Amino acid sequence: MSKKTSNRSDKGFRSQSSSSTRNLLKRILRLLPGILFAVLTVFLFSRVSMLHKVQNLVIDARMKLNEAPNQSEVAIVEISDDDYRQLFDAIRPLDPTKLRSLISAIALCRPKLIAIDIDTSSDKYKALTIDRRWPPIVWERESKETPGNVDEVIEPLSVLGEQDALFDSNSGFPFLIEDSEDKVTRRYRRSVNTTNGILPTFTSVIIARAGNEKTRSFQLSAPDEFFIRYSADRDGSRRTVMNASQVVELAKAGHVASDNVLRDKIVLVGGTYLGEDRHETPLGVLNGVEILGQVVETELQGGGDRSPTRLTTSVLEIFEAILVVILFQLFRRYSFITAVLINAGVVLLVALVCSLTTFRSVFHLTYFLPILVIVLLFEFVFEYRSHIVMGWRKQLPAE
Repeated sequence: MSKKTSNRSDKGFRSQSSSSTRNLLKRILRLLPGILFAVLTVFLFSRVSMLHKVQNLVIDARMKLNEAPNQSEVAIVEISDDDYRQLFDAIRPLDPTKLRSLISAIALCRPKLIAIDIDTSSDKYKALTIDRRWPPIVWERESKETPGNVDEVIEPLSVLGEQDALFDSNSGFPFLIEDSEDKVTRRYRRSVNTTNGILPTFTSVIIARAGNEKTRSFQLSAPDEFFIRYSADRDGSRRTVMNASQVVELAKAGHVASDNVLRDKIVLVGGTYLGEDRHETPLGVLNGVEILGQVVETELQGGGDRSPTRLTTSVLEIFEAILVVILFQLFRRYSFITAVLINAGVVLLVALVCSLTTFRSVFHLTYFLPILVIVLLFEFVFEYRSHIVMGWRKQLPAE
């Protein structure tokens, strides 16, 4: 009697085990179409750079809506075409004596710092002497050859004609990153790889000398790229932009008013003459010194959003899409309308988490939504295909 009972028990256990295995296989098979569709969609989007284009569209739209700080800490002194002819006699490299006169005029306005976005690597700049009464000066540093790509190791040149290594320690590279597809400048780095090791960029040195509480935690890490937080000064009242001749005229008497527009500002000096240093940006075409000013403003506000690599975003897109497929199957037992509402909330939540994980910002959730929405639509169509077909048949006229 006991043997028969034992046999029946074993058969029941094997039957339950077999049933559980079949159910598991059914669930896996139910997930497979959605998972395969998700992976294929991300792959195709990546191949045609669709994800990257969507990312750029989202970022550009956000930047165009940004407003400049109420009172920007950055001021720009431009050497315009007229300044180039009248103050510098249209000679390149710029005359060091005349450049020194311009710096002295700015120094009289008592700014917090002066940043010179001008190539001073020529031997003739050995003649440019530094006045100890000047505020801190940061010099733009050039590389021996223009790098072919952003990851190329560059060979740095010394500033001020190699007159003193101390000046090199107060210099940096004006490193801006142009998108390889649409040639728009959206990103920057805080440091670059050089033959002398990892060195800071021009804007990083400025921030190190004139930063604030928000910039103290910044670290130099060569591979990291950040998005410039462009902002437009639509009415021209939030930023100070002057021509070099205006500054010279302001300081002609040998003294300036204590409440002048450059007082306690970070003053960037750069050339806009001949139109050689102009770049496409989400705000239109800007001069290099203007973009550097936007980078400094970005850093002073806590830094730009970190730019992830394409591999990182692709892997995350696949993960989030598969997660949506799995969650969809969990919620399929609810009514159609309830399932729609729950899955819509899930998509929004997953996109938000991915945005925070990748960019450390909630503003990029729209970057992750397209893939999620496409995968979710596929799941609904695949799951309710019989209902959809029946609905279409009902709409067809009877024969």
